[in-house]
Amino acid sequence: MPNVDLARYFESVGISLGINLSELKESDSGAIFQAFLTLPENQRSRVEADFQDINALAFDGGVKALVDEARFHEKNDSFASIIAEIKGLHSKVMWAFLEKKSYWLGASMFLHADSISPSFWRKRIDIPPAAPCVEENDTDELADAISNYFHTKEGKGRNCKVDVYRRGNKEYFFAYPEGFAQSTVEWISNTLETRTRHPAFEIIFVYCEDKHSLDICAPKNTKVIPVLQRLFAHTILKLETLPGGAFHKPAYNVDSLDDTKFEFTKPFNSKISGIVVTHLR
Repeated sequence: MPNVDLARYFESVGISLGINLSELKESDSGAIFQAFLTLPENQRSRVEADFQDINALAFDGGVKALVDEARFHEKNDSFASIIAEIKGLHSKVMWAFLEKKSYWLGASMFLHADSISPSFWRKRIDIPPAAPCVEENDTDELADAISNYFHTKEGKGRNCKVDVYRRGNKEYFFAYPEGFAQSTVEWISNTLETRTRHPAFEIIFVYCEDKHSLDICAPKNTKVIPVLQRLFAHTILKLETLPGGAFHKPAYNVDSLDDTKFEFTKPFNSKISGIVVTHLR
């Protein structure tokens, strides 16, 4: 991260390192780190958390996620034009963090969804055409339905919150039901303490009206995906039922086969002599 960007960050959060970053060489990272170590614990904790978040988005996929979120808010490509002119991925992301913080959470959520292995997703592609209802009362209705199901069936999920973000022609719904209580050992200042906490578990819905598709990611809760499909259809799509009652229609992502550079990988010592795509739809 260039020193000029670091200086802008510390100025924006009101933290003084006690050194003039503009007078340092870009290679003087040791001096910056030593100054950082002298900060009060609460300030160090904030800087550490912010820098973890910034570093996590400082790659091509992270910048793309920021651009996707910006297009939803701005309805134009002004954000994309500005960030394209900034040199260096960390500098691009730092600028977005400081100047467009309202885009940050949505971009982080998109990036998180993109990073989940395809094996954790379950897709259905026969959803009747229905515009999603994404007002606060609709997402609250979905949260209440998820909470009620898990709480009555499994004893967890007493509370639940749902956040929704639009990305292109898709709506992303991130649900956070309350999980079972857990005891963890944590450092509180310089004291090691045992604390009881109630972590949330995550369920992600991705709905595309154009393609009649609904993707759900519910790690460790895959058996209840048919129920989650019904709850989503009822609360967000306002559908009383889904066609045929079939909740597991297999679907496969074959986009990579359309790439002229794609190569099939044959198992070692396989008797397969060759593979070719003859028809693709």
